[in-house]
Amino acid sequence: AHGILGEATVEVRTDRPDDRFAIGARVQTDTHGELLISSHRFHNGILLLGFENIVDRNAIEKSIVFTQDAPAAAAMFKAKRVDAAVTWEPWLSKAKANGASIVFSSAQTPNLLLDVVTVSDKTLKEKPADVRAFVAACLKGNEMALKNPQAAAKIAQKYLGTTPVEALAMMKKVTIYNSADNAKLIGSEAAPGVVAKTSADIASFFVKKKVMSEAPAKTNLFTSQYLPKP
Repeated sequence: AHGILGEATVEVRTDRPDDRFAIGARVQTDTHGELLISSHRFHNGILLLGFENIVDRNAIEKSIVFTQDAPAAAAMFKAKRVDAAVTWEPWLSKAKANGASIVFSSAQTPNLLLDVVTVSDKTLKEKPADVRAFVAACLKGNEMALKNPQAAAKIAQKYLGTTPVEALAMMKKVTIYNSADNAKLIGSEAAPGVVAKTSADIASFFVKKKVMSEAPAKTNLFTSQYLPKP
């Protein structure tokens, strides 16, 4: 194994391998739990990682894959290249249809994973009307999906690569929020909504994993002032 005992080849599917697999970072594995990266190098374009207290490459190199590509994760799982994968719809439903078992789903933790619109301070300052228009357009789509899910499914299936029936079934698994719902989720500085707890939980996790040095202030994360007025 390139003359180094304990080194594992890693299939990289992230655009930040130096950050994700830095020396001192930790990765989760099926066979050895959490491992501490002790060495990091590329050889002929292949990432080689060494792990603290691991001296036998064959013991660890079963399949360590880090990808931000949900279709790729599902495809690797379907091809039995990995024993487990993290993915989302529509690939989650497709995997389940092929006999996969779901170990954990975000449906078990409502409001922990939320789709958000992120805007820089510069854009908020220079183009507030554009931000309001964009948010309004997003919520208009949500309203349409709530009022006419069949029509929304016909549109969604084109992008999900499914049939309208399959797309509709997937849509039923998620909560679609309208403008009033978003206002409640965000809340105010005096009375923060549930997203404040969500962001605090996520920030705490990343600080614990040493991805972040400290958690950002909650007041800097969310605002409801760009939502359409009722």
